[in-house]
Amino acid sequence: MRALQCLVITALLFSLVAVPNAHAQFPNVDKMTEPQLINLFNQYIAQTVRPRELAVRKRENILNHKVLAVKKLSKEVSAQVIDSQNFARLGKDSLVFYVAVNYQLKEESKYRLNGINYRLITMLKEPNGTWSFFQYENAPVHILVGLNQGFNTEDEKQMAEISKLHYQGIYKNRAGQQLGDFNTDNVASEQDLIYEMTGKSQEASYMADDEIPGTVNPYYKRPKWIRVLMTHPSNLQYYGCTKACVQRIDFMDYLKHVLPLEWIKEAPPESLKAGALAVKMYAWHAVSVDPKARYTDADIVDTTQNQVYAADFKAYYKQEIRKNHPGISQQQLERVSEQESNIAEKTAAMLHAQGVAGIGLKENVLHTLIDVGHKKEGKKASGIVSQTGATRMANEGKSHIQILRYYVEGAPTLPRGTRVELFRYTK
Repeated sequence: MRALQCLVITALLFSLVAVPNAHAQFPNVDKMTEPQLINLFNQYIAQTVRPRELAVRKRENILNHKVLAVKKLSKEVSAQVIDSQNFARLGKDSLVFYVAVNYQLKEESKYRLNGINYRLITMLKEPNGTWSFFQYENAPVHILVGLNQGFNTEDEKQMAEISKLHYQGIYKNRAGQQLGDFNTDNVASEQDLIYEMTGKSQEASYMADDEIPGTVNPYYKRPKWIRVLMTHPSNLQYYGCTKACVQRIDFMDYLKHVLPLEWIKEAPPESLKAGALAVKMYAWHAVSVDPKARYTDADIVDTTQNQVYAADFKAYYKQEIRKNHPGISQQQLERVSEQESNIAEKTAAMLHAQGVAGIGLKENVLHTLIDVGHKKEGKKASGIVSQTGATRMANEGKSHIQILRYYVEGAPTLPRGTRVELFRYTK
């Protein structure tokens, strides 16, 4: 999600932009003029965004870039395009900027086009009063144009139409040529879907049978795989990478290696099912609508920045346990990591449960996939499903769909009056 506008101040700009990397902090960003912000963001892209992509891709794809315009978005508008509640939970103020960046590329993709690309840059206020870069991501141009918050250019209007297609999983460039792979080879095969529907899970659902769609909606095609930016040491070791690298992972395998790390493993079945659908839809949205790995040609990152993924549960738990309990004996480490790994495997089976396997979530206005956020805590109608709240509601007898609707319907990022609808993509 996304947003931006411009601000004011002059002094300190030279020292301000001297080292604009992800860890640098800058004073008076909230008072900068648009030319000063353009200067700052140009250097940020040059010294942070492009080097990060080069490190992962191993080859340069961006030949040139130039920030053309910057607009600071109000708090009200920002809340409609980014998860601003996340910053409130961090106890930090935020600035969100809508940015027009002209790229010259070797190759276009669903992540970036030749010509003007529209981005959101989010900066957070640190305790010392300075500002640091937090996110650089695709902007939902059609939403911002619809809110009269755009730059009011013909190019932006064209990009708004392209942006609408993204929410249908369709990626095209300005010439109308199909980009990416979601509508070509990245569609789950019949064998993939049979595996999803026949995996081991004995859990029944509390839902009435008529609440689960009986027929397949051919419009929605589950991804076959997802591109994951690997950064956790256990994943780097597993894939033989010496530094951050992108790996293409089977979509179902990815979900099964995420759910146990993103949800309370001891939660009751309906809470786990809510978590399973939340994890699935978050990843599906990243593949087909809005890539969440902001700096690279990847869909998602393997950390809490997006969803925690572990290629090898035991190796992951070993590293995490050792980090948090440095005095643990090797024998204890082996025993505990083995136990946690076994529990994780059982938890992952919930993705094969009735009411989860073969089921997706969409909204009933534009019929686009719902991007379901999930954290330990969350509020009603926030778009963020609470793990602890879901567990409490499940213990009260609520179904996983009732839980998801409680947290998702009425979220500020969805059209007003939106209802959560289930769809079946395989039987």
